[in-house]
Parts: sequence; structure tokens; C-alpha cells
Amino acid sequence: MSFLTANPDLSGTKYSNDQIPRKRDYLISWINHVNPGWLDSPKGALGEFWRREDKNAVSYLLRLADIIWTLDQQNAITAKSDSIFREKIKQLTREKQFDPLDDIVAELEFAAAFVKRISPLSFEPLVPQDTLGENRPASPDYGIRLPDGDILFEVTVFNGGVIREWEETSFYLDKKFDKELKNLNNKWVEVTFPIHASRGIVDDQKLKMVSKQIKAEAKNEVDLLMGELNFNVRWRTIYPIPKEAYETRSYRLAVTDDIEDILLKAIRRKFDDKRKQLPADIRMPYFLVIKFGSVLIRYSDFVRLLDTKIFPDTNYRRISGIVYMGELNGETYLEIWKNNNAKNPVSDNLIDVFRGVAEFHLHK
Repeated sequence: MSFLTANPDLSGTKYSNDQIPRKRDYLISWINHVNPGWLDSPKGALGEFWRREDKNAVSYLLRLADIIWTLDQQNAITAKSDSIFREKIKQLTREKQFDPLDDIVAELEFAAAFVKRISPLSFEPLVPQDTLGENRPASPDYGIRLPDGDILFEVTVFNGGVIREWEETSFYLDKKFDKELKNLNNKWVEVTFPIHASRGIVDDQKLKMVSKQIKAEAKNEVDLLMGELNFNVRWRTIYPIPKEAYETRSYRLAVTDDIEDILLKAIRRKFDDKRKQLPADIRMPYFLVIKFGSVLIRYSDFVRLLDTKIFPDTNYRRISGIVYMGELNGETYLEIWKNNNAKNPVSDNLIDVFRGVAEFHLHK
């Protein structure tokens, strides 16, 4: 059982089942091209998706096929970028962890969305043609050429630091409760715990103990002290019984006064890392492309902190602006914010592209 034979009901996605064979064959051809033999025993993070047959995994792989197809079209990317493009697809099959896989997919996702508006796109534009080996110099992910100059883009997944750790802890708790409360769908369970909690402090024995209480008692509330942090667990009997167990559990963030400060510090750390990667002698506009890696990061909070804390800070003058990459109805969308204090400001040409009133395809 794997993606090779999968045919799940794709209702609720952008895909139909009759698209599966063609897109699957296309993805297989690329994988065989960059990493022959991988399909004999799919490994790593991508292999986790490949070995599944459910709707989410199949949609993920179909979307990956679409992204690669878009970048594979004539004139979508520069000739120098071809080898780097193939290398990135090969990396997809080699990453063992999901976070690095997410980073590469995010890079390719942005590229595929962007070349529909501006092309050709240059991969790692600061790397000279004759140094495309392992020791090539650092470069932003992409560069584009507009009539009034070149612009650089660096794509990153923003997980929010401890915010992502909290989310990972909730996933771990859910996995444990799933094991301990097998087939128990008639209890609503809610766990509330602080933002600083991490998976490492979770006491499995205490979870087993409270699981026994949940099975035995119709309604109750207990506090579990783990790693000097309090995990509040509440439950009650519910009716009618939901079809799926995941519909009976909820994980909530304990209200703290420092959540905005935590988010701001995470943004600063991410931006500091990225601005330091840009060579000091570069005089081109430089944009960070941000994709959220946690559902706990609120778009409105992020934008407000950009406007009030990040862009007014002279430490970030080398960042000309931010491109937010989101998803709506299965399609990637891009939004742009200029840094009005930027050292290398961007022209209106790029803004017009993001507004949908202009396109630049310089090969045409």
C-alpha cells in the first residue's frame, strides 16, 4: 500500500481522482531522474508521505507534482538554475526530518507561484556559474530581474520558536491519549498548558494515570505538574458520539502575558539570521518570504509586529520587505509589505506585480 496504488476520495481538495495517474507518473519520472532506486524503498520524510494512501498524503504529493511541473516549463527559470533545481528535487528524497523537507517544499512552492508573474527566476543568483559545487558561496534562494533592476528573495518557514515546541507537545499528548483512550469517543478531553512547555517534560506515567480516570469518571478536572509546569486536564461525557476520536480532544494555550513578547523575539531571531546571511556589499533590494509553520501564529499579530516593531528598527534596514506566503482553497497566494525604512527600497514595478496589475516575462 502506497502512493503508487492510492485512489482515495479527493472530495474537498482541488484535485479529482482522474488526475492521480498523470500527476503520479510525472512525479515518478522526476524522482527516477534525480535519485534512481529511491522508489524501490522510499525513505525519509518524503517516504512517510509516499507510503500512505490517505487523502492528505496523496494531495500533498499531487501538489508537489504541480509545483515541479510549473518550474519545469520552458523559460520559467534561468539556464544556470537547472542544475540547482534538480538538486533541490533530489534533496526532497534525502531529507530525514519533516522540518528540512518543509523548507525545501516552501522554497519550490514560492518559486512556482512567482514564475506565473515574473520569469525567468534565478536560483541562488549570487553563485557564479563555475562554482555550483558543494563549496559554493552563500546566496539568497532566488533572484528576479525587473526593467529597473534585480531583486533578491530568501524563503523561510517561520515556526515561532517555542510556539512550535508547544504545538509539537500537543501532538505528542494527542498521540499518547490516542493510545490510552482507544475507541473511547464518548468523552470530551481538553488539556491546557503554558507556552513554555516542551515534549521532553511530559510524564507518560501521569498521562496513563489520568487516562484511567477519564475512562472511569463521567466528568472531572485534574492538574498534572510536569517539569514545574501545570497541565490542566478536563473531561466530560458527550452525546452524540463523534465518528472520529480526534474530534473529542482539544489542546489550549494557557493565557500568559508574554505571548506577544515571545512571538516578537522569535521574529527577531529569524530575521537576524536571515539578514546576516546576506553579503555586506550587496546593494539590491532583499525580501524575506515567510510561510508560517505553526497554526498558532496569527497573521494579524505578525503583521502588527512588522509595522510597529520590526520595520521601524534600523537593524532591519537591509530587509526591503516581507512576502507572506499562504494558502487558500488549495492555491498558494502571496502578499507583500514594503519596509519604508529600507536601505535598498523596491520600485513600484514589484508592488504592481503583487497587486496583480503587472507581469514581467523578460524572455518574451
